[in-house]
Amino acid sequence: DAAAAPGGMLRYGIPAYRLPKDALDAEIQVIRKLGAEFRMGMRWGEHFTLAELRKSHDAVFLAIGAQQAQGLRCEGEELALSGVEFLELVAKGNPPSLGEDVIVVGGGNTALDCARSAVRLDTQAVKILYRRTRPEMPCLMEEVEAAEAEGVSIKFLVVPTRLERNGNHRLLLTCQRM
Repeated sequence: DAAAAPGGMLRYGIPAYRLPKDALDAEIQVIRKLGAEFRMGMRWGEHFTLAELRKSHDAVFLAIGAQQAQGLRCEGEELALSGVEFLELVAKGNPPSLGEDVIVVGGGNTALDCARSAVRLDTQAVKILYRRTRPEMPCLMEEVEAAEAEGVSIKFLVVPTRLERNGNHRLLLTCQRM
């Protein structure tokens, strides 16, 4: 595992308020007791190869994860922080400085986790922008209700068209109404 601690997206992509890390550690300990050996800080292609694994094991199962986030797909997307990156920084105890107003683009569980994590970082206003309607959100509806109860506002039928820095070091997001 390339990370410092086992658990992958469960550890670095699911906020602790949804999955307490002691519960995750207990599950990992069960796996250890079953005989699993964890080698941390190891990257495929850098520290080992598939051929090397095949030589020393009867079977090899690759669970390489899905940590590649989608971009905003608009001009200036490089200025945005992906949800996966944000959640990992929060999980590692090193959250970025967010400022007073946070916009999260998306309607999936990662977007909701980002919004609810931002609330916990004492931002003043957290908004979710989603290109479709509420019933079309792919996330769990309980998460939407919980986010709204925590003060997150959700704007539907909007899509980003440009992200840019304005004169006072803030970001300006231009959207199109769908």
